Amino acid sequence: MTRLDSTLDEIAKVCSSASIPDLLRRIGDRYGMRTVAYLGTGTLDRQSPQREPYVAVTYSSEWVERYRAREYLKIDPTIQIGLRRLLPIDWDDFIGKQRSLSEFFGEASEHGLGRKGISFPVHGYSGDRALFSATADLSEREWWWVRRTAFRHFPIIAAHLHEAVLRTEGVCRAQP
Repeated sequence: MTRLDSTLDEIAKVCSSASIPDLLRRIGDRYGMRTVAYLGTGTLDRQSPQREPYVAVTYSSEWVERYRAREYLKIDPTIQIGLRRLLPIDWDDFIGKQRSLSEFFGEASEHGLGRKGISFPVHGYSGDRALFSATADLSEREWWWVRRTAFRHFPIIAAHLHEAVLRTEGVCRAQP
């Protein structure tokens, strides 16, 4: 069974959103990633808007707290651009563009995120959206190979993971 097949089988068996962070860790390990994250919007019960967005990450709690305290959501290009974009995002595209972004990514690396990162947008059929991101600390050569596989596997994994979040959060949607 391939890595992709194993991952999709695991995602299909998810019964509770509480199991998703551990699933993200296993996906990261399977693909040689340092961290993995999922952010979903429009994924939860419309009666509970205070629970939006849905976030599951393998980041350190220190980074999550710092990210929130410094309101990095306002400058994080992976989220600002990623939730509106169709194509994957290579975080290297942002390095050196603006001083604030270089500092942001440097600080993220200091708190355990890998120096290299990629994000994969998911657009659902009812306005729901998600972003599946992964980081790694690899040499340029190693990253080239890992990134190549990730660009083939992660869009599929992201879509299946998004559907699992919708399913476990009780958001039932009619198939088109």
